[in-house]
Amino acid sequence: GKKSIIMVNLALFVLALASVTTNLLPPFNDDIARAMN
Repeated sequence: GKKSIIMVNLALFVLALASVTTNLLPPFNDDIARAMN
């Protein structure tokens, strides 16, 4: 039904968001670590 299509789209969106986040976060983590120390 329509709900399963929504779930698939949501899962794909989350996966895309996760891959983007893992690509973007390391530089921020380095900056944060530098600011902390």
